[in-house]
Amino acid sequence: MSTTSRPFSLFNRSNRIYYVGYYQDGRRRTVPLSETAMYLLNAPRGKSTSEYLFTLNGKRINAGWVTHLFKRYVRHAGLNDRLRFHSLRHTFARWLVQDGVSLYEAQKLLGHSSSAVTEVYSHLQPEQVYSTVNNPEPDGKSFSLGHLRAKQGTPGDHR
Repeated sequence: MSTTSRPFSLFNRSNRIYYVGYYQDGRRRTVPLSETAMYLLNAPRGKSTSEYLFTLNGKRINAGWVTHLFKRYVRHAGLNDRLRFHSLRHTFARWLVQDGVSLYEAQKLLGHSSSAVTEVYSHLQPEQVYSTVNNPEPDGKSFSLGHLRAKQGTPGDHR
């Protein structure tokens, strides 16, 4: 079941979480909500009395319809036809990992029951590897050969 067809009551405002179903082992699956999401959820919903958060003319939005519209706009924009609505989830996952979010946090945000599923996104681009090796150390010095020599002493120097 998609987000579009879930009842509004599945949002827990006090804990800032959204219930999205259950894992295979029966545990309840939740997603934490950002402050922005909470702001939008708490905003007046106009005259809508629907139990659903996302509606069109007072009726719930069908997930298949959203997928169909997404595909139509992908084609209209001339994007790769392999792009799917679910691709946005993969993009979000990659951005989390690329921005340095731990795999554990990414796993929880994505609702993966196992870290093995999240590890698919942990592959690094060569630019990221170079960036990591050139990042400053906590003392503000960059990792370099000169820095290593200063730490270890020069060859033959037995301090």
